Amino acid sequence: MLGITVANLTGVTRNRRAKISKYVNVDTIDPNLAVIRVDDMKGGVIGTIWNFAIHGTCYGPSNMKFSGDIMGHTNTLIEQNIGGVSLFINADAGDIDPTSESCAQEPNFSGSTTIMNKVVQVRNSIKTSSNVALTAYSENVPFGSTNLNFTLERFENCTTGGALDICSICKVLGCDINAHMGDAWIENKPKFTAFKIVVDDVSTVVVTVPGEALIELGWQIRNDTEKLGFDQTLFAGYSNAHMGYFATPNEYDIGGYESQLTLWGIDTATMIRNGAYKVASKISQMSP
Repeated sequence: MLGITVANLTGVTRNRRAKISKYVNVDTIDPNLAVIRVDDMKGGVIGTIWNFAIHGTCYGPSNMKFSGDIMGHTNTLIEQNIGGVSLFINADAGDIDPTSESCAQEPNFSGSTTIMNKVVQVRNSIKTSSNVALTAYSENVPFGSTNLNFTLERFENCTTGGALDICSICKVLGCDINAHMGDAWIENKPKFTAFKIVVDDVSTVVVTVPGEALIELGWQIRNDTEKLGFDQTLFAGYSNAHMGYFATPNEYDIGGYESQLTLWGIDTATMIRNGAYKVASKISQMSP
């Protein structure tokens, strides 16, 4: 028995690029909380899958141990509360962190309780059905060699001054060091996957992205899947591969480490969007 819905969750995350980007503020987050309810034929709990955009950064850079962080503690609370297995799938979290309030009371993070309560509330509202159809489609999309576009403006936020006024000179001359890394160095032919799950005629698409999408790209992909006719979208980031961050052109020009780790240049997000659209479009036309 299966059921899926998408709700909203706010107040537990923040946009960490608000300090440097004019395109976002601290509340520019992805509120979409997708929940998949899996029960046995008698209604007993088998599992809960929840999908949300959040970085596991509550422990901070001083912690060098493996941890599930705030999402892992949330899974523990869900399992303690309703039973079964709880699984987390990250979304477009490239610029989304938990708030300081959510990270309070380490290791029993306050935000974990808030998220757990919302997930359980949403799960309880879902009507399950055995009338389920599942279709999957994957395709590898070639990206070619990376295009790092190392400039003083992007990496050092330096447009004037510097030794021998190097930043001013490079601003005029367009100094640019590119690193064209091939597949011996990094995945450059990622696999994109889409799943179409139809439960009682309500269609949900699960679309994968091979790394960390910033929120603007997440919005674009969700808009694309809505136009394809899907009722709901589950955005599966960090899936099939990890090819760095995917900053949109606006955010790419601003800089920051998310921009610096957007490894295929200013068109990276467009390439990712096209790959996601390719598999979502294909599966929208497929029958179970």
